[in-house]
Amino acid sequence: MAGTIPSQFKVVKTLPPRGLWQQYRLESATEFSCDRCQKQKKAKLIAIKDGKWDSLCCNGCYGLLLSRGQEMD
Repeated sequence: MAGTIPSQFKVVKTLPPRGLWQQYRLESATEFSCDRCQKQKKAKLIAIKDGKWDSLCCNGCYGLLLSRGQEMD
């Protein structure tokens, strides 16, 4: 499911997929804009949907989706 990982992301761990979603742990905290909450974030843990690395999701939004049973969203 994963697309090509952009060079600015140094992935150290790939977590098990949940539906179309996949979480990755990065080597260092990286700045990005969460596509769901539209906030600027800096984190080691990110989620992407359907292998699209141009649309990142923060861990908070990812957890909220899972808690609402929307992991297939």
